[in-house]
This record gives sequence, structure tokens and C-alpha cells, in this order.
Amino acid sequence: MIISILIPVYNSEKFLNNSISSVLNQTYHNLEIIAIDDGSTDNSLKILQKYSDKIILIHQENKGLADALNVGIKNMDLQAQKKFSHFLQLISHFRIFLMMMQFLQ
Repeated sequence: MIISILIPVYNSEKFLNNSISSVLNQTYHNLEIIAIDDGSTDNSLKILQKYSDKIILIHQENKGLADALNVGIKNMDLQAQKKFSHFLQLISHFRIFLMMMQFLQ
């Protein structure tokens, strides 16, 4: 089963490297990671571009969290849309994500 992880990003440069690295280092590898930069004015987009070979990167002008999530959902793998999606908040430190990974194993 593919799991889509949507990461809406707005001026999150302080947390972004750790967040993306944490997702990429999971033991479950059938992941689709979609990062939506919502018009960040800091270095968030540059940081995301370093991972562009491992994530789906979408950049848009600032339209807010709800719009960024909708854009991410529209770009999700159709199979994942039907089965499971997970909204990752950068500041959540992956508690929900880690519990989900433990459940799947």
C-alpha cells in the first residue's frame, strides 16, 4: 500500500530538513511525499529543492493552509487517495506518523 504524506510548508526553514529527513528515513518505504511550498519568504523552497529527487515539490503563491492541502490532495496517487492519506504538520514531530508506521508493521 502506498501512503501519501502531504507537507504544507510556509516559512518553515528551521524544521524542514529534520522533518523531510525523518520521513525519508522511515522503515516503510512505499511513501509518496508531496511538499507544497505556499509562497514561503524564507529559505524553505531552497531546502525543499534539495530533496526534489525524492519528493514531489509544488510551489505556489501564498494562498493559505487549506489551499495548499487541496493542491496536495489533487496531486496524490489515486490509489493512495482511496486508501489512506496523512497530513503531516511540521511541528508535530511525527508522533502521529510514527504511531501509524508502527501500526502498519
